[in-house]
Amino acid sequence: MSKNPAETVLTVRDTQQCSMMLLHTDGKPLKTHLRTLSVLVLLLLLTHHCRGQSQLIGSSQPIVANLGDDIILPCYLEPADLKREGGHKSKQRNTSEEKRRREEAEKEVQTLKEELQTKKREVESKQSELQDLLSEKQRKEKELQSLKEDLEKKSRELETIQRSINKPSSSLWFQKKAEQMKKKMKEKEKKKEKDEAEQEVETLQKHLETKQEETELNIKEFEDRRAEVQKLQEAVQGMEASLQTLMGDLESRNMESQAGGPMEPLLTPQTQTSDSGFDIEDKQLGLWELYLQVNTKQSIKFTFDQPFILQAGESVRMWARGCGSSYSNTDLKWKDLKPCCSGDRLQFTLYSNTGEIQHELCVTIP
Repeated sequence: MSKNPAETVLTVRDTQQCSMMLLHTDGKPLKTHLRTLSVLVLLLLLTHHCRGQSQLIGSSQPIVANLGDDIILPCYLEPADLKREGGHKSKQRNTSEEKRRREEAEKEVQTLKEELQTKKREVESKQSELQDLLSEKQRKEKELQSLKEDLEKKSRELETIQRSINKPSSSLWFQKKAEQMKKKMKEKEKKKEKDEAEQEVETLQKHLETKQEETELNIKEFEDRRAEVQKLQEAVQGMEASLQTLMGDLESRNMESQAGGPMEPLLTPQTQTSDSGFDIEDKQLGLWELYLQVNTKQSIKFTFDQPFILQAGESVRMWARGCGSSYSNTDLKWKDLKPCCSGDRLQFTLYSNTGEIQHELCVTIP
């Protein structure tokens, strides 16, 4: 654009999709979109200021020109404001180069921040190491001070010994001192040996007491077991005697049966008359067993229930199957028991729950 006040030359150039805006007197912006090798249409509202006077030249008409042509105006014009469409004229144009530079600057700032954080951590680590070194230095200084004090003390002792050596009676003093030290050492050794002996005696006493307690417990347990063994032996002997008696009776009965002679009762027969029943009085019969042998037949067994207890003065009546019409609550029914006839010989044997014979009875029905 020419700076001559008399004329103004506008050259139409390729602005690559930029827009040119000229302000009208009413304040409304006018926009024109430009493309390469396209026709530039400019709507110019010219306000001419010549020698302090304002004059409008011509009417508001669009100027049409080709790309690269010059437009000569008879007045001086201020350069038009250029901006991108949609942007504000107060802002500078943002180009790809500026964006790239801004991104690079942001990356550099981020890198600097990370380096700053790394430096801070390194500084903190160095401060911690420095603190440790200071602590170590203080400890070494204390040790050095203690060593100095010990050295001064040893120096004073050495001076004292040297002064005593220079005296005429130093040898006697050393001999006396040595004897005293030997005596103290002997006393310490004796005391130590005495303490060790006393401690060993106490340990042995505790061990002996423990052994005595264990021995007493073993003796008590042995006596209990021996008493149990004696009881078992007595029970076995009783059972063996009963077995021998039964075996002898069985042999005699077998011999009598083979000879065909009259059968004698094993015990003194007690004749009892009852209506097909018999009585057992004053017995607690829980889990006891009653065996019955009729003549030479095989014995049958009846086992009393666990809760069954026969009080003194009471009796329990046992009935054979099919006998009797009315039973009381205390009566027992023996399903294997059969009715007996006159002249039958009944051999009863009552065993306790430990297998011992408690009662034997031989009855002949009249």
